[in-house]
Amino acid sequence: MDTVLVHAVSPERDSCEIMFPRVVGYRIESVSTKGVVNRSVRPILDPHNPTGSTKDVHFHVPGRPVADGLRTGKGLWKTRPARCHVNLTTCDSSWEAGFCHVLEKNYWVCAYVKNQGLGFEVPYQSGTKAGIYRPDFIFLLDDGKSVDDYLRVVVEIKGYRHEDANDKALTMENYWIPGVNSLGTLGRWAFIELGGAYQMEDGFDARRSIRRQFEHAMRGFLRERASAAAKALIQWGGTEPNADVHSSKKIGARRMILVDTPADFDRHRPSTGRLAPTR
Repeated sequence: MDTVLVHAVSPERDSCEIMFPRVVGYRIESVSTKGVVNRSVRPILDPHNPTGSTKDVHFHVPGRPVADGLRTGKGLWKTRPARCHVNLTTCDSSWEAGFCHVLEKNYWVCAYVKNQGLGFEVPYQSGTKAGIYRPDFIFLLDDGKSVDDYLRVVVEIKGYRHEDANDKALTMENYWIPGVNSLGTLGRWAFIELGGAYQMEDGFDARRSIRRQFEHAMRGFLRERASAAAKALIQWGGTEPNADVHSSKKIGARRMILVDTPADFDRHRPSTGRLAPTR
């Protein structure tokens, strides 16, 4: 059986490096101010290896790489050098292959990686049982809020939701994301969940389905950019003076989200996915 090596391409693709914190637990802190108790979440980092990186990806898988396109079942996606630090992405479904296509085509996505061989793990608890959750993807989004610190978005692509799926999502939303963001030294993070048994089509329609859901999720992250685009449209005469401003914002939002990058265009980024320096 043929095997291929999935690995980080260094130093040629180091500008697409993505780093992440290795969280092993959470601590709830309570602060009383004028009789009001405020609770906050703090992550507990691995004391021996507090951060991970796409540079650590190095493993073999059976199969042959796919130059471009979708495959049903487990396959390999050949990544674009300007978008991914790793040479190949393992795709467990056509949905994941479609998501790779969407990420590589969107201008505001600076880099992405599939969480296989990466070591990105999220501790969670389902009832009385503790477990480890491994989200599917991480990507960097140029949301316009910081020139040297992109938004790091953790993505879960779901087909059929298992019993513990809700516990995993709640852990990300209520513990991991607010905990890591509260430190202020590990970058800005967000979480989205795409898919569902009645939301995702398979096969040929997978790319269209995942793109539609991705666009919907990105509207929140790119709201500031969309608002600026709407103002520019009005300023440049894109709408009549008495036109509905809300409609202009909707046009701006859609244009900002649907921007595709030419296949031979390498987006120049002012920074990489490295974590912000510790203060």
